[in-house]
Amino acid sequence: MTVTVPERHLYINGKWVSPIKGGMMPVINPANEQKIGAIPAATPEDVNSCVTEVCAAAKTGAWTKSSGSYRATFIRAIAEKIKENKGMLSKLESLDNGKPLDEAEADMDDVAFVFEYYAGLAEKLDESKESPIDVGNADYEVKVRKEPLGVVALITPWNYPLLMAAWKVAPALAAGCLCILKPSELASVTCLELAAIAHEVATLITHDGPDSSDRGYDLERKVVFDGRLEGVIIADTAAMKVVFDGRLEGVIIADTAAMKVVFNGSLEDVILVDTAAMKVVFDGRLEGVIIADTAAMKVVFDGRLEGVIIADTAAMKVVFNGRLEGVIIADTAAMKVVFNGSLEDVILVDTAAMKVRLPAGCLNVITGTGVDAGAPLSSDPRVAKVAFTGSSVTGSRVAMAAAQNLRPAGLELGGKSAIIVFEDADINEAVEWVMTGIFFNSGQVCSATSRLILQNSIEGPFMARLKARAEAIKVDNPFVEGCRLGPVVCKSQYDKILNYINIAKAEGATVVTGGGRPAHLSSGYYIAPTVLSDMKPHMRVWREEVFGPVLSVMTFDSEAEALAIANDSEFGLGGGVISKDLERCRRVAEELECGIVWVNCSQPTFTQVTSCLLFMHSHYCLL
Repeated sequence: MTVTVPERHLYINGKWVSPIKGGMMPVINPANEQKIGAIPAATPEDVNSCVTEVCAAAKTGAWTKSSGSYRATFIRAIAEKIKENKGMLSKLESLDNGKPLDEAEADMDDVAFVFEYYAGLAEKLDESKESPIDVGNADYEVKVRKEPLGVVALITPWNYPLLMAAWKVAPALAAGCLCILKPSELASVTCLELAAIAHEVATLITHDGPDSSDRGYDLERKVVFDGRLEGVIIADTAAMKVVFDGRLEGVIIADTAAMKVVFNGSLEDVILVDTAAMKVVFDGRLEGVIIADTAAMKVVFDGRLEGVIIADTAAMKVVFNGRLEGVIIADTAAMKVVFNGSLEDVILVDTAAMKVRLPAGCLNVITGTGVDAGAPLSSDPRVAKVAFTGSSVTGSRVAMAAAQNLRPAGLELGGKSAIIVFEDADINEAVEWVMTGIFFNSGQVCSATSRLILQNSIEGPFMARLKARAEAIKVDNPFVEGCRLGPVVCKSQYDKILNYINIAKAEGATVVTGGGRPAHLSSGYYIAPTVLSDMKPHMRVWREEVFGPVLSVMTFDSEAEALAIANDSEFGLGGGVISKDLERCRRVAEELECGIVWVNCSQPTFTQVTSCLLFMHSHYCLL
């Protein structure tokens, strides 16, 4: 199926906005070097406008003060939309980034899982919002309270465009932060589609069930909820019918004009507020005080109220005095809503448009260059934290910019990871893992095990097998069936990798295989899987991140020598060891100076962990 790059604008505070200066940047398909679309080119003025609007949105507390379970509803809905649109998103990722289609499809599965995982964590936050601390003095009660930082800047790379965005966006949303996502200008298409998905989810959370077509679903006349809903508030002032199918707990319906309210399933603690007929009906068990006075000019709540719902469609003012927790306000006509006192987990529901809204400003996407968009974003003092994934050089600049404002910066930077293969390893299996570690995603992986440290005694048979397997890799258009290695992302990256290969040859390295463009591909940014031997510790290709399908090989005699070679690096992202001797594997893993160590495997990563020791036994990964 043909996929066209959608035309999108900047997504700011729940709206699609054209760049102030109207700039656009071309989207180039790395497989054929042809323009396939365009993305907005944000400027510092756009960034300033975005931060201003998002900060204003943060001050409302609509998202930052909402409960984790409320946030989880939207985060989980994003995951579902990712699944629904997997085919389209995968194709766009391959077009934009150049990775094989099946790898892009696997990425989308991971993206959906990331949002699902953090939706679960968001719900758990409700259980641990405050933690008591024993200070050894009964006269004092001390608690640590977890609160969202506020507005955060998320700057992501081009090698896993949507997945890297998910790794940052999902936890930030779960924590109650408002996100400004700035993807790499080299691959922004799917991140703009994430904005489109968030916009759809924000507009109306509606799940079409198996029999939704039989109901004659009409947005203007009906709101339908299928599945299990907890703590849901529906304020419907114009629809003809509200239908609930499934299990509902803690549901409140405020229906002021609808002709009918229908409940199917199990209902607990349900409250019906029917203001059109001047009647208040309570079904179920109610705790606390609820006052619904819709004829008067004012609705007043005094005292401590928990889990209160106010549906006021005519009053000029709603006033809350006292302490309110878990409050939901559905006010479709009132001129003013006033809160006095302590408010926790407040949710505003806009029912005038017949929609349940994700508060505007929760997720914003601005595209553009690092100079024009990334730099002003990372240096804006109104941004509470910057999270960046990319090169070490750029990461250093981001950290310094954030430090100028005394703001924290989370950095995930480059790597030059080593994988040590001992003589007792199964050569065939070891070769496959070595190739996975460097040729997957065309070597464009920050943790790629691009340095092979091979025991001397098996150099001959191992290198022969490695050469044969590398030359058997199918390099082709990402949409061609069986493609295992697509183009690198852009012309500048292509030139950079070839330049590193030329430098290596000039410094005395031997090209075992690869080293340039595959003969059968005349256009596109393709580089054949490349293996370099006769490496020396001082060579640039051995020490610097190439970020491409280039493996450098050095040999060793003893375990101590292997560790010395591996740890002689300014990088420390990952490392690996392959051996049948698991005791040796554990010993070596403990001595490798890096954050993640793969044992008898390379590159598996999991959302649930940031750094770990990962063993591969047969087909099972044991953490």
